[in-house]
Amino acid sequence: MRRLGGVDRALLFTLLPIWAFWFALYLNNLARGRVAVLPIQVSAPQIPDDYPTVLGFWDVPWGGLQVGDRLLRIGQADLRGVWPVGFVAREYKEADASLRVPLIFLRAGLRHETVLSLRAVPFPWVWAVINVSFVGFAILLLLRKPNSRLICAHFLMMMVLSFLFIPFAAGTRGAPLALTYLRYCFAFVSASIVLPLVLRLAYLFPEEAIPVDARLPKWPWLFSIAGPIWYGFMFGVAPAPLAYATMRSICERRKASCWS
Repeated sequence: MRRLGGVDRALLFTLLPIWAFWFALYLNNLARGRVAVLPIQVSAPQIPDDYPTVLGFWDVPWGGLQVGDRLLRIGQADLRGVWPVGFVAREYKEADASLRVPLIFLRAGLRHETVLSLRAVPFPWVWAVINVSFVGFAILLLLRKPNSRLICAHFLMMMVLSFLFIPFAAGTRGAPLALTYLRYCFAFVSASIVLPLVLRLAYLFPEEAIPVDARLPKWPWLFSIAGPIWYGFMFGVAPAPLAYATMRSICERRKASCWS
């Protein structure tokens, strides 16, 4: 087995610890039964001191909420000036051991209180298997054929895919808000670069036909627009109607398992 080159070591000892950190947090949440989501879409505040409002739901109305409800407080956290990603972070932080969280909202000028239950992600252990498979395969290839431009590109692409396949989870109530913000930043960057990395990998295949000093085309980076589109909700942009329609169709076909 040949020795790893400088690029190989840089990729391995940079990306692997990052993945291990997020994967360990996910396993902790998996063991605690806290891999869950709140299936509502909220807006960004219109002005700095405004409150977010409900934009829609991933499948059906949830917890008695309606589109247009103004969200004032979740648990003990005030939602004044909070953006969608901040709402998710507070939702995770305030959820109790049974994945329930109190919510105060305003509708037609009247103040209401409710308790929402987060939806457990179906078969959450599957994502652990997928992650280990992705990362293990990438490492084996890198060790089997180091100093290869094609294998380095494959390793990078597989690691970025693994970041995308680690589900968000509620974590513990004492988890800092910054952890959720950081996780969403990783997801946003990963979603922005994964398609360009896939296209670059395809361009390098077969390896023997590509000159060592060949410059890779820049047009694959046009597909980085996928990140802002998919994670536009972080900035209060509702997903395209097609995304809602697709998710709802999937859930209707799989009522027995989807989000159960």
